[in-house]
Amino acid sequence: MNGTGQLFHEAAERALCRAIGFCPERIQGAGDCGREWHTAYAELTGKYDAWLAFCMERKLMGRLADEMLGEPVADEDDIRECMRECVNIILGDVVSSMFRMTGASARFPPPLIAEGRRLPAVYGENEINVTRYIVNCPDPLYCCLTTAYRAPMNDGRKKIEETDNDSR
Repeated sequence: MNGTGQLFHEAAERALCRAIGFCPERIQGAGDCGREWHTAYAELTGKYDAWLAFCMERKLMGRLADEMLGEPVADEDDIRECMRECVNIILGDVVSSMFRMTGASARFPPPLIAEGRRLPAVYGENEINVTRYIVNCPDPLYCCLTTAYRAPMNDGRKKIEETDNDSR
């Protein structure tokens, strides 16, 4: 990954820790792929193009929603909205950090939610950075942060594909 792409990913990791209130433990490998995953993701366009996704197990989504709202959350729509808001906070923090570091600005739409894991389809392998985490609370729960970064593309659109295993 290029230097600015690495800056982008590091800014996203710091923003993730601030948004969820703690820094999850990094792990090697994909974690338990047999579990139910959900992804909140968005594209950023402007002086640079980037893609950010936060995937996590459904059970971890519920725990984060409980923490964000300060009470147990059972409604699936509320849980998804909390996940969307968490990624929205991360995106805002990353865009702000990137502007402070590089002077380049970008915009992003509201994050989308999808079942399964998502990776950007049109970025090259050297443009994608994936960090996997485990959260012990008390069961081991898995999540991963995926970013992709490149100089602006002509139309700013990227295709997204689902993947069953995180081979990157």
